Amino acid sequence: MIVKNMKEANETKIESFPYRGKPLKVKDVWIRWLSQAGPQDAPNTGFVFFTIGPKGVIPIHNHFYHQTMYILSGRLLVVSHDAKTDEKIEEKRWSP
Repeated sequence: MIVKNMKEANETKIESFPYRGKPLKVKDVWIRWLSQAGPQDAPNTGFVFFTIGPKGVIPIHNHFYHQTMYILSGRLLVVSHDAKTDEKIEEKRWSP
């Protein structure tokens, strides 16, 4: 397992994220992997520090690992979709 201090973790700007074979545009999002278990390119579990700019967007996507997110400041709208149809299931608003 890889574990890093946030100050030591590389911050990477995410420009796009693949979904169903197509790269979807990501807007104003940076990521730092703080802990990671499993292969580097496909971790099973991880703790990630996201920085999302005002009106930043992470498009519909899926992955094969668990994520833990803790909001330090700001607000977040999370939209869940049906895995087969992509139909919106629910929206949740989060804030610290």
